[in-house]
Amino acid sequence: MHLPRQPLTLFACAVALAVFVGTSERESSAAAGCTKDTECGATTCATNQIHRHTCSAGACVASVETCPKGSVCRDNTCIIPPPRCTSDHDCQDGVFCNGAERCRPNGMKGTDARGCMAAVAPLCGPGGTCNEARQECTTLCSPATADRDHDSIRSYECGGNDCDDNDAHRFPGNVEICDATNHDEDCDPTTFGHRDADADGYLDGQCCNVEANGTRHCGNDCWDANPRVHPNQPEVCNGLDDNCDAAIDDGVTVPMFRDGDSDGFGAGALQQKCPGTPGWSILGGDCDDGNVALIAGSVRCGRAGPETCTGGAWRPAVCASGTCLPQPNGMGICR
Repeated sequence: MHLPRQPLTLFACAVALAVFVGTSERESSAAAGCTKDTECGATTCATNQIHRHTCSAGACVASVETCPKGSVCRDNTCIIPPPRCTSDHDCQDGVFCNGAERCRPNGMKGTDARGCMAAVAPLCGPGGTCNEARQECTTLCSPATADRDHDSIRSYECGGNDCDDNDAHRFPGNVEICDATNHDEDCDPTTFGHRDADADGYLDGQCCNVEANGTRHCGNDCWDANPRVHPNQPEVCNGLDDNCDAAIDDGVTVPMFRDGDSDGFGAGALQQKCPGTPGWSILGGDCDDGNVALIAGSVRCGRAGPETCTGGAWRPAVCASGTCLPQPNGMGICR
């Protein structure tokens, strides 16, 4: 008995594949297909990289964004630390009434990431009223409020000329001091402390004052401990910046070759040196810089016959007599 053949029914299974960039366990086990980013995993930080998981064309895709050099990943964003301050002007927050912020970049306690320190006291001081819009103080002047810092100079608000009545070391006529913080002692930011330790007539370049717009006023002696270094000193070849132009030995060096055997001929690459520097020569072409007897033009007896030092290399030569006699010093003589 033969049973009739039954028709075969074929079932086609559609398989959706999710594409991932990366090899994490979360990525390899995610459900196939997606409609939004939240189905693909969280975005996270790892040192200086942002690991993102997004839904693209129905598939989860992982990507890594590396933050620029010097920055870190924080809250899924590349954060570049702010630059360090160089003057009080860099630290001002644009608010008049909260006082003046100070630049203290040397790690002083209380400074922020830029080296800035918040104002220590309101601008107008006790008993004063500050008008931010007009950037001025209204003060009920009394003996206590007219000279809050007790430097014997009345404040601007009380008819005096003390530019900072919260600082007893800052008032008109005070002597400027050369200090590392560029403190304005005399209420004139264009003046600075006079220090001339080497008595060469030029003020120390470390003595400065800074205007509110950041303009610096400083001395111009780049090495105040050496009277032979100042802006008008002629530059000589000595490894120093004699004329304080921020360049060492500029315009006074010559190209020279290393002369290891001190025979007057050097070899290798040219370098800028002071004339007469020991171990260096303005002449090159030495084929053996460890043998004082072998210089440019010397002859030696090679394995294949006589050789001449030409252009810094040993090249075949010819002995008229046909015989090259090697010498104890490494030279060769044709006889």
